[in-house]
Amino acid sequence: MNVIFERQYDWAFLPIKKKADEVDSSIKELYEDNFRWLRQNRKKEYCAPWRVGNELGWYVCSPIDVTIYPLDDFEMSLDPNEMENIHKVLGFKNLWKRENSYISLKDDWLKLYQFKGKTGSWDTMFIPNGEGTVEWRLGFSIVIPNEYSLLICPLEENKGYSIPYGVLTSKQLSSMNSNGGVSIAIKPQKILKICRGEPIGRIILISTNSIKASHEYK
Repeated sequence: MNVIFERQYDWAFLPIKKKADEVDSSIKELYEDNFRWLRQNRKKEYCAPWRVGNELGWYVCSPIDVTIYPLDDFEMSLDPNEMENIHKVLGFKNLWKRENSYISLKDDWLKLYQFKGKTGSWDTMFIPNGEGTVEWRLGFSIVIPNEYSLLICPLEENKGYSIPYGVLTSKQLSSMNSNGGVSIAIKPQKILKICRGEPIGRIILISTNSIKASHEYK
């Protein structure tokens, strides 16, 4: 069973496997030998279930150096004839068409991170999703077996943004792959610089049957 990652753009940073740091048992011994009460026996690094869980799946990394800002956005229904009027009355700098409505923003940092698309036109890496989230286009494709899905997870520690949980089936991934590659949602919560190669979230391969699993209480 293979999971295939492939760059669609030169700048893409492919997901990485992370190995938990080797356990240094000398720290435990140092405390036991030298301190009356203090101990270091219960660190998470010594816990096998945590170590396995921490290594599960792949870490998605930022493909570029980027500074993210919290979004002040509104979802709106808007007649195209009102475009000029909405700018005058509400002062929005940007209106983004998303399916049957518009996302309006007073921020324009999203447009800074434009890249050359397949046809030579300029595409944007960040697209507003609503509720303060943006869709972050990562520039690579993922192919998984039909009977599996990908679970999108946040990192264990919040760094100033959140990653909403999500599940992508092999069919949904196939659609993404043919439209510029995989993207994940991110919700900035403060002004933060993220460097290229820095992990921003995780993806874990799961059985599609697990999504449909029922339960019972005894």
